[in-house]
Amino acid sequence: MTRPRATRRPISVLRLLAGVALVLGFLGSGSRANWSDNWSQLFLSTFTGVADGAISGTSVPAEVGKLTLVLPSGRSVSDVAPKTGIYSERLLLSDLGGAGDSDFGVDVAPTGDGKQGAWFSFDLRQETDCAAFGGDVSDGATVDMLCFSVNSGVVTVNDQSLKTKLKVGTNYHVDISLFSSSTYGDFWAFCLTNVDTGEQEWVCGAIDGGYRPVHAASLRKHAGKTGTISIDSILLMGYQR
Repeated sequence: MTRPRATRRPISVLRLLAGVALVLGFLGSGSRANWSDNWSQLFLSTFTGVADGAISGTSVPAEVGKLTLVLPSGRSVSDVAPKTGIYSERLLLSDLGGAGDSDFGVDVAPTGDGKQGAWFSFDLRQETDCAAFGGDVSDGATVDMLCFSVNSGVVTVNDQSLKTKLKVGTNYHVDISLFSSSTYGDFWAFCLTNVDTGEQEWVCGAIDGGYRPVHAASLRKHAGKTGTISIDSILLMGYQR
């Protein structure tokens, strides 16, 4: 897929920040329980009630949409990620005990498109000092509109690095939003919340090439250093005016 850089389109900084502030205000206002008619739930996976155990196939439990375990061609989960599974109602992506030489993870397949906007969120915890993981949000065909990666605790989003460094055992929540607005332009925002302390940090930028209806997202444990991350409460909402 094409991976655009952070900000390349001419757009007013003040206008961009105003749009992002509006979105972040929505995300943090407690209005999640009162979604308007413009928002629809396209994907949800909470792993609630799922029994502990390793994943033997490629299908991962989801309440809305489909969640699929993705492995390199010709490789098996027992080879690449033998300890990957659902434990304590969280998805563990782990290559401990495996080869640790291949990227693997999950693909989110929503039930529809985020026509003019999308909000992708999940809980995250780095269980071990696993050097590299990340994810993206895309149109499901050719372009990743937002890509993030974590290397040695440093979070980078569309070429912008956060000051917050992820720590092993700390609980985080990630909110990713992408919008197309005639008033504010087409933009993305990434908000990282330390759930244990309440501290937040966010970065934003214009979407290079413009917004495209969101139809996919992914989370990956990257090759390099073996380790484990755990994920919970994966949600994708779509916005249509």
